[in-house]
Amino acid sequence: MQAAKYDGMLKMIVSGKLDPGLIIGKTVPLGGAPKELKKMSRYDTLGIVVIDRF
Repeated sequence: MQAAKYDGMLKMIVSGKLDPGLIIGKTVPLGGAPKELKKMSRYDTLGIVVIDRF
C-alpha cells in the first residue's frame, strides 16, 4: 500500500470499517523473523506474520 493511502486506511480502522486483525495469521518476536522469512518461499501460510515483540 502506498504511504499516501495510510491516512484513509487508519480512519477506516478507527471507525470500525476495517479490522486488520482478520488478516493477521501469527505474531512472533523479532528473533522469530528468520524462521518466518524462510517459510514465505513455500507459500503454505495463511495471513500476515506480525513482529510484535522486540
